[in-house]
Amino acid sequence: MTNNAPMDLGSPPIGPDATMQLFFVEDDPAACWNRFVDYAARLKASGLGQVTSAAPFLRTVVGTDRYTDDLW
Repeated sequence: MTNNAPMDLGSPPIGPDATMQLFFVEDDPAACWNRFVDYAARLKASGLGQVTSAAPFLRTVVGTDRYTDDLW
């Protein structure tokens, strides 16, 4: 979020100290999701930060519409 948005985005902008972390995994995200839950808990307990949003990304199968039924 940004203060420079051309319209109200429905939530306030986050602070300048916010960061985004991306993790790329070879396995099915569901199979290793507990590692991310544990990471978020340890980060919060340390007082260094907090995970505010986490979402897995499923690799697409090129040439198909696999997973599109999950979008809506």
